[in-house]
Amino acid sequence: MLRRATIDDLNRLFEWRTEKTAKAGSLSTEDITWEDHVQWLSERLILMHNESIWIAEDEDGSPYGSGRIMITDDGIGLISVVVDQLCRSRGLGTKLIGLLVEKICKMNRVPVARIVRANHSSRRAFESAGFQEVDSASDAYIEMRWR
Repeated sequence: MLRRATIDDLNRLFEWRTEKTAKAGSLSTEDITWEDHVQWLSERLILMHNESIWIAEDEDGSPYGSGRIMITDDGIGLISVVVDQLCRSRGLGTKLIGLLVEKICKMNRVPVARIVRANHSSRRAFESAGFQEVDSASDAYIEMRWR
């Protein structure tokens, strides 16, 4: 199940995003301060943005990851995901990606992901969710599109 992130998710999102492995696999590897994180999430919850933040929960309502959808002017729904380190290697990332794809398709957008080249586990999760590599022009990441 997916639900919109709220201010109550502030700590959890910060922990997930700043966890060592998640940070290393992100396109943005700079250190994130607590103050910057609070401002970033607050802006996305209060203001109308082209981004939405989602929390994935299991059947018991326990959060296991987050996803972000950024809508671009060229019809793309750019996906990024983070799965709690204690919940990895269970297929939950693929499940989360699938839920985000459903949301993007309902918006008549094309689901796209940009994955750090060295992030093999993320690439496998996106491939399992139906994504294929379409662009290798960047040295930093590969671009994948859903079917």
